[in-house]
Amino acid sequence: MTIYRDMSFRGITPADLVEVYRHLFRTHGAASPRALGWQDEGRHQTHHRILTREIRPGSRVVDFGCGMGDLFGFFRKVRLPVQYEGFDQVPELLAAARQKYPGGYFEVRSSLEGLKEKSRHYVVACGVFAYRLIGHIDFVKRALAEFARVAKEGFSADFPAAEHLPGLAEDYFAVDRERLEELLRGSSFQVETSPRLKSHFVFVDLNGRVL
Repeated sequence: MTIYRDMSFRGITPADLVEVYRHLFRTHGAASPRALGWQDEGRHQTHHRILTREIRPGSRVVDFGCGMGDLFGFFRKVRLPVQYEGFDQVPELLAAARQKYPGGYFEVRSSLEGLKEKSRHYVVACGVFAYRLIGHIDFVKRALAEFARVAKEGFSADFPAAEHLPGLAEDYFAVDRERLEELLRGSSFQVETSPRLKSHFVFVDLNGRVL
């Protein structure tokens, strides 16, 4: 018996999720990480640092669920030159991203459908899988399959860790290591748990190396 919470709560629709982020953005504004559901800027930056640690200079990187483009700002801050593309389904967040980071490329997208196979080096998904959608497991599986199709080096994502967040609100998707490993079975992957950040970090290498 795992502590993964299947729960009676079925989740929210993608349209509901867009409204959640619109409300957060209107409430907190473009200057606050709370507009994306983060409690503080430091945690946001730490997730970026962990999820991008294997990315090499010159890589073509998709930031899936880019929000206000802060991963692009992180790459600039650490002086890591990449070919960056930020995709998100909330137009207001992308408008803020374009204002904050005029040199970045940002596009309204809810999936990687239509991108050519192995056309990017890496896909990064930071905070994308936090809110529980209806049929969330299927959504995660489809998204990870798309990441693997598009990326030729690997991809990374974070998940709220159920074992460190036993009281997490029902609208979140809290998952344990066993469930993550079940979802990723058959891939070359590494799951790392950070009790301090209360998150799991998943790294999938598409070339047979364990990141």
